[in-house]
Amino acid sequence: MLENTYEKLEKIPKEVEYVLALGGDTKGRTYELLRLYHKNTDLKIITSGYEPQGHDGAIDTQRVLLESGIPQSHIIVKAESRDTKEEALMMKMLVGDKAFV
Repeated sequence: MLENTYEKLEKIPKEVEYVLALGGDTKGRTYELLRLYHKNTDLKIITSGYEPQGHDGAIDTQRVLLESGIPQSHIIVKAESRDTKEEALMMKMLVGDKAFV
């Protein structure tokens, strides 16, 4: 998994405005989102994940974030991207040149 390849981010650069949660390991990645958000509560969290069989990682992540007290205004749900290329295009349209992790 991707998160096993890199060390955890301990300090969020001040120019970062968004945190992207890729689909997949919803539980582990959601915990990491919460950890990062509590380091900077100005962050906007983008949840993603597409699952045509009805289990949607983006929606599942949003639900957990809301239940954990993250305001809806800080959560952006993008459940349409089906692969990494679509994910990259979606992020470019959404955040432009703004920094994200």
